[in-house]
Amino acid sequence: MLESLTAAQKEESRWRYWKGRALQENGRDLEAREIFEALAGGQDYFAMLALGHLGRPLVVQHDPLTVSDEAVRRVGKLPALQRAAELHALGRYGPARREWQQAQPGLDAMELAAAAAWAHGLGWHDRAIVATAAAGHMTDLELRFPLPHRDIVFAEAGAAGLSPALIYGVARQESLFMSDVGSSAGALGLMQIMPQTGRRIARWHGEKLSHPILLLQPERNIRYGASYLRRQLDDLQNNPLLATAAYNAGQSRVKGWLPSIPMPADVWVETIPYNETRNYVEKVAAYTAIYESRLGVALRNPLARLPMVYPRG
Repeated sequence: MLESLTAAQKEESRWRYWKGRALQENGRDLEAREIFEALAGGQDYFAMLALGHLGRPLVVQHDPLTVSDEAVRRVGKLPALQRAAELHALGRYGPARREWQQAQPGLDAMELAAAAAWAHGLGWHDRAIVATAAAGHMTDLELRFPLPHRDIVFAEAGAAGLSPALIYGVARQESLFMSDVGSSAGALGLMQIMPQTGRRIARWHGEKLSHPILLLQPERNIRYGASYLRRQLDDLQNNPLLATAAYNAGQSRVKGWLPSIPMPADVWVETIPYNETRNYVEKVAAYTAIYESRLGVALRNPLARLPMVYPRG
């Protein structure tokens, strides 16, 4: 199968990783190691897996944006961004983002970098993430992987017995930390909770969700999201990959995807039949690892956080 791929496909991290795995399974360890060495310098899921096969801990490099205070002040005086900041300060987040989106195409790379730093200074994390990516600077971890609502995240992680990094990884993928955002399916808030799910979680807490709009409250949303993640872990082998797959696609689907024999986690992820869910699981795994780095957690061999996937018991 691998030999039938185009040259462009073979350069993708996914296919390079699986070529390495195939070589490894066939005893061609030196050739496999060359591929894993080439992948290991990245920040994505496959870089994390490659490091695991090399027996190395995850070391995430932080390379901050180089931008002057004057450049940040100058970009912050642009009329469109001033209007955006005023709307953001008033809590009118949707109109604020629209103003930003109108201004961003007119900014060059240096202005985008300055705009990212400016937005970060305002605590406007989703725009800082977007602008940093648009500027092509992917290694400023402070801007790309911010730590909003830190006290709430740590409190709810402790209450649910979760890693704060997992909550941050899910929230970043779900909403880019936009507390007001709603999906086309009806999910709401930082951790994108469906109203029906929110009502069920509220009952777990002895609460009543009187209106879906309450899910836009960061504290409630994070509490409910953490509780829901905990429930998925409890029901799915305490495996974070299974739990995040269930967070995205539903627990009943994930139970239907469990293998008939024990399976390595990386292999199981490739068997997920929904592209959206497979990509979601990979991104959350990588984001969680990066947040562990941001939070100063001792980073183990990356494969240690990917336990075997077992048949349904």
